[in-house]
Amino acid sequence: MAMKKTALITAIIVFGLLCKQATAQVYLKPYLEGGYAMWFSKSKDLSSFYKSYNTVQGIQINSGFKTETGLMMGFKGAAGVRLGFSSGYLDMGFSYSKVDAKQNTAVFRNGDARILDLYCNDIGFDFGFGWGGKATIGFLFNIASQNAFVKTGYRYANGTVSYGNSHSLNGLYNGDRLSLFSGIKLQIPIVRFVFISVDAGWYGTMLPNDNFTFGDIVDHKGTSSILYLPKDYGVTITDPFNIDNDAVNNLKGFRLNINLRFQLDESDD
Repeated sequence: MAMKKTALITAIIVFGLLCKQATAQVYLKPYLEGGYAMWFSKSKDLSSFYKSYNTVQGIQINSGFKTETGLMMGFKGAAGVRLGFSSGYLDMGFSYSKVDAKQNTAVFRNGDARILDLYCNDIGFDFGFGWGGKATIGFLFNIASQNAFVKTGYRYANGTVSYGNSHSLNGLYNGDRLSLFSGIKLQIPIVRFVFISVDAGWYGTMLPNDNFTFGDIVDHKGTSSILYLPKDYGVTITDPFNIDNDAVNNLKGFRLNINLRFQLDESDD
């Protein structure tokens, strides 16, 4: 019995010492981060729209739309806190991304053109963990409310651009959804409190696309029959009210963010 009591007391003391050591080695590190965002994006429905528009216009165009979404570029910022341990870390914070792909253009033989810009804004939550001290490597996950929208207008040969109801396709089309990201994160110190961080990975969604239709959100189209961005422009010409022909926000692809991070570190005090 005495040995059991001694073992129990010893275990309690050891556990207490371990807890004290672990507590002493946990550092709270608030951070601010901002940098350059590059999204190498694809969208099945937007590509379908580009291809079908080129097909319908046929010989009337000199050069059609690029049929892939391609590179979207812009800004990513984040603010949060890092919990640093003796051999690793845990990150939690809020993030904001704003990227765009401008001036995808279909040019007609008479010099007029259909222009299209794609914008995307993400407001979300970052969660990450990894290993290292000053220099670290780990995993980053993000869940965000994504607002993507397409702005398309008609540019006349004299340079005037119309986004109004002069052409039925003109408009600002909005598609919201929940976006998910997972990738790796590398962080390297430059000087005290200043780091270069790079995160790269894949984004998309596992949720159904039905609620993410690119709908016209600008009330300037009058009696226009096109209320949504079509995924098949040919169907729109023959049947403008086809409810199964709406393009949705199904953007996905590879993201690369190169950031400058300012991170306070209590372990340096």
